[in-house]
Parts: sequence; structure tokens; C-alpha cells
Amino acid sequence: GGNIIGFGAASGVGKSTLSINYIFPTIMKHDLKAVFIINEEDQNKFKKEALIWYCSNVLKHPISKRVLRDGKFDKETKETLYKAAEWYESIQENKNITIIPLEQYTARAVIKLIKKYTKMGCDVIILDTLKESYDSRDKESWKSLMTDCVDFYDCIKHTDTCMIITYQLVKNKSKYLTNADIGISKGILDIFSLNIFFRRPLQTEFEGGRDELYCYEPIKNSNSRIEFKLKKDKHYMIGFISKNRHGMSDIQIISEADFSINQYKDLGYCNVIQDY
Repeated sequence: GGNIIGFGAASGVGKSTLSINYIFPTIMKHDLKAVFIINEEDQNKFKKEALIWYCSNVLKHPISKRVLRDGKFDKETKETLYKAAEWYESIQENKNITIIPLEQYTARAVIKLIKKYTKMGCDVIILDTLKESYDSRDKESWKSLMTDCVDFYDCIKHTDTCMIITYQLVKNKSKYLTNADIGISKGILDIFSLNIFFRRPLQTEFEGGRDELYCYEPIKNSNSRIEFKLKKDKHYMIGFISKNRHGMSDIQIISEADFSINQYKDLGYCNVIQDY
């Protein structure tokens, strides 16, 4: 317990959607109690993402965000959404999921919530997204982010709660994401026991492209693997493990990630060549 995991991605990659797709399966499988502290999305948007996740992954009846937005549902879709809505109410009642939107983000507010929910025996706290405190404008932003993160860690290190923090990477053009992509706040890495950077593949990395990616699916209980390439009609995400206290780092995970229906599945690993 008492670990913090970092999820870094550039703006527009869908950090909130990513955290739901990544964490929900574990919450459901192990009946965990999770608290989402959100400051970018509202509760309604969160609920929609959760419903779509449940329809696709549990009810096996994918409903796209566009269909949900347009609202012209056939009978089967309506029934599926009713089931999903019942499920969502039950996980809220059961405290598997608690959503706390912050109108004004301050580290102090987050610390209060961490203390409150760790005392209540909460398993996971997700902070989506780490940003500068509303009340720390007088400090250099990277310093305030670092002290905020250290404060979060101090609240969590002697508990059995795992914390996940999403944060934004600086805009740049490198294919191989490294700690430099955090910008001047890279000191926040010190408190993470695991850190993953996420990005979508570039057009050139799909099958037949100039920088075609070679991906490998390990075969269970054997040393062999199957090679595959990225198909143009599918959606993927590359996860760069830049730090891992409990195992290998500097590996890239390739996942199928269709966020229009919130399906996310790790496929294997790939080799992104370092930029020089």
C-alpha cells in the first residue's frame, strides 16, 4: 500500500477517459472502493464515460459516445442503458465509486480528501488532473507542483491506499516519451513508484508507414511471441513505462484503445526507437 502511480499524457489524449478504462476493470474485479477527485470534467461527463464502459465491456453491447449524445435509441440500446444506469447507481451506493468534482483546485483540498478517505479505508484515490493550486500563484509553478506531490505522498505512504495522479506533458514532437517530457516539474517523479506516459501512435507508425512499429504479443507459458503491426482501421495507445520500482521499466506497452466505445485492451509490447 501507500504507492503513487503517475499517468502522463499530452493534452487531448483523453487522460480522464484513460483513467476510467484503466482502473474500472480492477475496481469491479476486486470490489474495491475508489474515489475520483476530478477537476477537468463534471460528474455528468464522468457518468457517461462509465456507462459506455459498462455497456461495452460487461454487457458486451457497445454504445458509442455519438449515439449517446444524439439520443435516438432503439429498444435494445434503451434496455442496455437502463441496465448500465442501474449498475452505476449500485456502485455509487456500494461506494465502489465516489466522484468528487473540485470547483477550485487546491492542493489543500486534495490533502483533506486524501486524509478523509484513507481513514475510511478507501483502496484507490484518483486525482485527475494534477495542476497548479488555485492559491499558489505566487510560487514558481514547478516548485508548487513538487511540494504538492510530496505532501500527497506524505498523506498516503503509511496507508493501504494506492493513489493515481494524471498530469499533462509538455507539448513536443518526440516519438519516444521520456522524463524530459514532463518539463521543469520532473521532480514529481520522485514520489511515483510507477510512472507511465501515454500517446496515440503517429500515422507513420501504422502498417506500411515510414516508421512502422513492430509489436509483439507474448505467448503464455512460452518464450516465443507473435509479431503484429498496427492496422489502420483500429485505435491504439502506446504506454511508456519510464519508472517502475517493482519491475522492468523502459518498455512500451501497446494497447487497443477505442475511446468512442471505451474499450481498452493490452495487446503486448512494441519497440519505439529513441529520437536523437
